[in-house]
Amino acid sequence: MELRTLRYFITVAELLNFSAAAEKLKISQSAVSRQIRLLEDELGVPLFDRVGSNGSFPSPTAARAARTPARSADGLAATALRIRQVRRKQKEDQA
Repeated sequence: MELRTLRYFITVAELLNFSAAAEKLKISQSAVSRQIRLLEDELGVPLFDRVGSNGSFPSPTAARAARTPARSADGLAATALRIRQVRRKQKEDQA
């Protein structure tokens, strides 16, 4: 699971629309849809009930998960950044 995919999930859950999420993320709608599909496959559960061009609604599972991931994703991103910084520093010290 990639942070980018979590960010896409959070954006679609907030906007309730794949096209609007794609516009906000500055990527194509098909890229958002593909990443959400991969996440659904990885988790083994549908995350959105798709309603054509009218939008998408989080499934019950996603609705519960969407309440906290923004904070969690930010925390994960900060942790990933810190790990990269520590690794970089360790490599510099070994050189």
